Amino acid sequence: MKKRRSNIHKAIGKKTSGPRGFYKLSAQLIGSARRRHKLSQKQLAHHFEYHPQYIANWEAGVSLPPVDTLKRLSKVLKIPLMRFIELRTIEYKKKLLEELRMKYSSKKSI
Repeated sequence: MKKRRSNIHKAIGKKTSGPRGFYKLSAQLIGSARRRHKLSQKQLAHHFEYHPQYIANWEAGVSLPPVDTLKRLSKVLKIPLMRFIELRTIEYKKKLLEELRMKYSSKKSI
């Protein structure tokens, strides 16, 4: 029996270079994790005190969650934070890691 590939694996197989490619991969990662936890966009938005349209924009690949929200999102949806970082190209990885270091340097390391 043939294994079904997840949407994330399908997207990784496609050309997804540059920031828009990352937006698309992050969107699928967030959307699939949210659905796996049986949360609506409205419920997830309520948890983060955001308007549901923000969640819809993340899942559509229109925008990305802020760095501090990304860390909280990874905990709520049980997605390792490094999974988001792995999706980024090298220049974006460096920027995100630096932002995370600066933001959370006084707290427990990520």
